[in-house]
Amino acid sequence: MLEAAILAAGTGSRMGPQSDYVLKPLSPLPGGTLIDYHIRRLLKANTPTHVVCGHLGDQLARHVERHYPGCRRVRQRKLGNAADGVLALEKHIKSDFLVVHGDHFISYNPFGGLISEHETECITFLVEEPGGRSIGYGQKCLFDPNTKTVSLNLNERPSQYNEMTWVDGCMILPRTIFGFILEAREKISKPLADMDIVFSYIEDKKLAQLRGIVVQGWWANINTADDLYEVQRRLFDNPLAD
Repeated sequence: MLEAAILAAGTGSRMGPQSDYVLKPLSPLPGGTLIDYHIRRLLKANTPTHVVCGHLGDQLARHVERHYPGCRRVRQRKLGNAADGVLALEKHIKSDFLVVHGDHFISYNPFGGLISEHETECITFLVEEPGGRSIGYGQKCLFDPNTKTVSLNLNERPSQYNEMTWVDGCMILPRTIFGFILEAREKISKPLADMDIVFSYIEDKKLAQLRGIVVQGWWANINTADDLYEVQRRLFDNPLAD
């Protein structure tokens, strides 16, 4: 069975003083907090869910225990980057697993589509055409709409590939990702390498196939208070059904 994990351990320093008192995934939106949207959608997909806690972890644990007692909490002891959040899951994950960042928001439920399109041992991203209505930033990539193959090597662009953006906070990973992260960090001598570097290493060494499905709405990488205000404004103007 596919599992899921929400990475919610970061300090959110770019949010300013607010993040010293309120964890970013607990930021309020119309209809709930950021993390409420993720958990409710994962529950609809009937996916066992882990919540990775770190900064203000007790605050997050109380929220999850009160509202979602079936979720499993995992402590991230090394507060580094997203790759460290993934590594914190190694002893708890038994299969391929869906990962979503607790400070991302997506205007529709993407999890069912990701799960249905995922192939075992592959890495499956959400991708978006450039110039969309998204908030924040994503990584550039190439995407073949026929095979649904993703490439992060922008220097080699076969004619069938389109330039896209991949949503760096929502994907499905194989369980072998734990070894891939450690191998990449060792081989390229970057002990703090984050997931973008790890994915490029995986593609270069052909350790796993990268695949993608196209985003059906808009998404937000919420780094600053202004990003959060814009998401709130959009949801007040156009409430979501889910």
